[in-house]
Amino acid sequence: AGADKVTVKLYDKREFTAKVVGTDPNTDVAVIKIETRGLPTAQFGNSDSTRVGEWALAIGNPLGEAFAFTVTAGIVSAKGRLLQGLQQSRYAIQDFIQTDAAINPGNSGGPLVNIRGQVIGINSAIASETGFYAGYGFAIPINLARTVMDQLVRSGHVERAVMGIGIVDADENDAAAVGLKQITGVVVKSYTDDNSPAKKAGIQLGDVIVALDGESIDNTPQLQQKVAFKKPGETVEITVLRQGGEKRTVTVRLARAPSEADSEVAAASSKAKGDAASSKEEMLGISVEPLTQDDARDPRLRPVVQRGGGLIVTDVSPDGPAYQRLLAADDGGPDIIVAVNGAPTRTRAALREALRKVKPGEVVTLQVLRRTPDTADGWAGTVVRLRAR
Repeated sequence: AGADKVTVKLYDKREFTAKVVGTDPNTDVAVIKIETRGLPTAQFGNSDSTRVGEWALAIGNPLGEAFAFTVTAGIVSAKGRLLQGLQQSRYAIQDFIQTDAAINPGNSGGPLVNIRGQVIGINSAIASETGFYAGYGFAIPINLARTVMDQLVRSGHVERAVMGIGIVDADENDAAAVGLKQITGVVVKSYTDDNSPAKKAGIQLGDVIVALDGESIDNTPQLQQKVAFKKPGETVEITVLRQGGEKRTVTVRLARAPSEADSEVAAASSKAKGDAASSKEEMLGISVEPLTQDDARDPRLRPVVQRGGGLIVTDVSPDGPAYQRLLAADDGGPDIIVAVNGAPTRTRAALREALRKVKPGEVVTLQVLRRTPDTADGWAGTVVRLRAR
């Protein structure tokens, strides 16, 4: 990302300057092109039919040129893995194939192939405390990469369909609330905005999505990928379970996810309008939304709404002061901010006012409600201190 020049070196040591056809940061996939003829091509496999336990080979340049074109062997350890630290936007799609074939820095972009030599993934990341191979490598499924590739080749960019919701995997409380005997499905935690297609279709916060177009949904990556294979404007049938076990199927017309250019325009517009609330949230490196009575439908949030509400932490910037101090939903939260420097903050306007006199570098004291198994309603108060930026 952001490279000034891309050079491709082939196995026969020839080098070419490549043209970047297009990139998609949300899947960590790019398409590049070199001008030459007579090159052999790799055969694509089917990552959907790849099974855990199958043999897998990782090919790449671990640790640089000295170990170019290294092949390592392992198995497919798991599918549908999420790597939270890699997610760079709310539209990022994660559905990694996990492998124990040795992958190190430098392997990224190399193929993960099956025993028949077919490409089933693109090596992308590792999980390690040292930064080097520790038995956990991750690859982007080739079926997802091909969908992205086709759009990049055709138009140079990706138009991604979205339902306009924030989701997390269902847990045992969600399953119990909607009458599921097994823990499966994903919980609708938030809407991206008031024009959310899911919201317009009647999907409510706290609903557990269990099927899309009749196919079962077990987890977040599965739903993300199924929606990613659709086009903006297409409709999908979403089956949800609601508090008490009510089952509904609704039709959702998918919208187009904002592009990076759209986001930049929106950010510029927001700045021009003097969005003071967002500016103050930026001091802490967070995004928040006020709890409403609608949130009481979510059994986990109902006690907080009954206490008077607060500001739900929807996102924590990895380079901000709140990183690893406040929790968004995907990080094990969400935390609920109820006061700043002693002043109640049930709305974004109240947060703005509480931070109005805070200068960069000053310490801000937040009173927070955090989920816990140790209280009757599942929430406990705590204090978090941050240095404003």
